[in-house]
Amino acid sequence: MIKKIHRAGHKKRVPPIIKSTQKTSRKKIRKKKSAPALSPIQRIIAVIFAGIFIFVCLLSFFIQLFSPLPPVGSHKKPPIEENLSSKSSTPGKAKTRKTVFGKVTSAVGISYFRGAGETNWKSLNPGQNVYQNDTIKTTKYSEVEIKTTNQEITKLMENTVIQIERIREDKKQQPSKISLLSGKIAYKNSSGNPGLEVNSGSTKTTAKNSQFIVDYKNNVTKIAVIEGTIDAASQGKAITIKKNQAALIKTGDSPPAPFDLPESPGAIQLRSH
Repeated sequence: MIKKIHRAGHKKRVPPIIKSTQKTSRKKIRKKKSAPALSPIQRIIAVIFAGIFIFVCLLSFFIQLFSPLPPVGSHKKPPIEENLSSKSSTPGKAKTRKTVFGKVTSAVGISYFRGAGETNWKSLNPGQNVYQNDTIKTTKYSEVEIKTTNQEITKLMENTVIQIERIREDKKQQPSKISLLSGKIAYKNSSGNPGLEVNSGSTKTTAKNSQFIVDYKNNVTKIAVIEGTIDAASQGKAITIKKNQAALIKTGDSPPAPFDLPESPGAIQLRSH
């Protein structure tokens, strides 16, 4: 066997293909140069822009942190689906609304209505007619004024729910009739014709040629007369309330004697006694 012995100092021969590859890789390495350093002016500009960005972010954060919160319910309408102790709250077939009770002459805030047999509330707007068997509801900070076909004025204060039961019938000498389910109403009639009957709890308030306020809350009916006289009945007993007088009647109780008010009920809020 013949062995090839390399002499000392003899360089190992490299194939020409490998040599060309090594030369190419060296050229590429030489071409890659490091990015030039920023000049002092460029560094200052970069710091300024970074500072502005941080300042804007902090300013936006503190504005959101210390900005006043919007009033409750300012972006959302109050819930309008609820169970009310009225005939109209029972789901059923919607009836045709034919008999006009009156027209909404003013509406402040958010108020709703629904016809007999309807379950969904709809927005109530000025100039809109309301009908017999309609249920009307005001929310917080809202009021609705209705002028009836007989030129009588019924005003619903905030957080009030009424149901229109009957339209006045002059031939039968029957006044209009509403159920005050909760809240407060003010009524004015100067025609001398049969006026308004208000049912609240067990109390029936009947007015003719008068102006009065009825407030029903926590099963207590509060009645105050501004002009004229009205009759209030409960549990088979009736009383007459005169101008600048008031009465408090608990549901299920007979009405007590009315008492004099220290000032006009149009200028005070009724309170329990």
